Amino acid sequence: MIMKRKKIIVRIAACIVILLAIYFPIKQYLIERFGTSGLHVGKELLKQRLGLNTAKPNAPASSGSPSEKTPVPLTQVDHKIRPFKEIGAQLGGRAKANSLFQFRGVVIFDANNDNRLDLFFPQNGRPRAKATDENGLLLDRNVPAKPCALYLNQGTAPNGDLMYASVQALQEKGNTLYVRDELLIENKYKPRSSIQEDEFRIGRIATSVVAADVNGDGLQDLIVGNTHDGIPFQTEALAMPSYPARENIGRNEIRKVFLNRTPPFLSGKIEDGKDVMVDFSGRAEPEGRNSLFLNKGDKDNDGLPEWEDVTEDVGFGGRWATQGFAVADIDRDGDLDIYVVNFLDPDFFGFGVDQFAGNRNEFYMNQLAETGILHFKESAKTYGVAGLHEEEGLAAEIWISAEQRFKSVAYQTYAGKPVGEVADHSWAAQFLDWNDDG
Repeated sequence: MIMKRKKIIVRIAACIVILLAIYFPIKQYLIERFGTSGLHVGKELLKQRLGLNTAKPNAPASSGSPSEKTPVPLTQVDHKIRPFKEIGAQLGGRAKANSLFQFRGVVIFDANNDNRLDLFFPQNGRPRAKATDENGLLLDRNVPAKPCALYLNQGTAPNGDLMYASVQALQEKGNTLYVRDELLIENKYKPRSSIQEDEFRIGRIATSVVAADVNGDGLQDLIVGNTHDGIPFQTEALAMPSYPARENIGRNEIRKVFLNRTPPFLSGKIEDGKDVMVDFSGRAEPEGRNSLFLNKGDKDNDGLPEWEDVTEDVGFGGRWATQGFAVADIDRDGDLDIYVVNFLDPDFFGFGVDQFAGNRNEFYMNQLAETGILHFKESAKTYGVAGLHEEEGLAAEIWISAEQRFKSVAYQTYAGKPVGEVADHSWAAQFLDWNDDG
């Protein structure tokens, strides 16, 4: 009996030693990975979830730094407080998206220097989506080519809600001075000079936007990213493959992949927009040309800022399908530089195909500090940040073990011609101090 007890005690002791041997390395890894504060918060949340929290609700606050204070127990959160309220539906149709297969962003900034935050929404000026009737049935016409929309903050309503009004709506009530300059950010190929002109005339296909004071005059300018016209998955070669579930209604071949293709009524011409020039205003431009609108202030004091399109004048624009921007003073000369993130023409989105091209990114260095004139120098390849595989030293081909051969996965062709470029697939970018050198 005594020997059995000794064996049990030895086994328990061995288990404790093993657990301790595992516990400390894991704890050290978690501390290194998440930091002590993150680990502490995780522990507290787990204790609360399991009902094991022993923190006293009325315990005095720590006198240490904010990061050292004990987290507020979840039981003390006042759930009646709603720090955010969804107001999208209140903005109206001008803010509602009209694109298929295209993502878009939004920027929050002070457009007219009234210390209120305004909203800018990119829109698709050449939509492919079909309109519907009141019963939801498709019609043989596209949805309206909406202009980009700037919503100006009109202050707070008596009930505490923020009030926003689009520049177009305010223009209908305002004076007739500088109308073209105030509507310029609609991003039309041919800007409107009057509010009576067609609001839904064809425009650029905007996907992204950033606000930044690029000329150092204290006013926030708008940099709008435009993309190419196109619809993905139109052919069998470009279709999105789907893999069936274990049971397939109406299908006998369980393992056979099936292809998702765009319906025929959405189909259109398939071409690489980076090589396309468009002319809807008597002046040709690359299909993917971006827009740089300088904020000129409010000369007539009607609350609506005026704008100037300086895109070509300052050496900006490009021709690729832009998805986003990053803005920073990268060379520390006092003015802002612009990194442009480009993807691929929508016609050739290669999700699921074995060859998927990309497109180069652009890096515009602001020359204002050096020359006294606002002008940009495209320097992505100079700095080695274009994302082209040749500049990154990546192999042109990789070994595909399933096929037992070398194959290029970024060289994509259509109708015997290359599309896009052998480059990265970029969606977004951010400047940060990665190596902590200031």
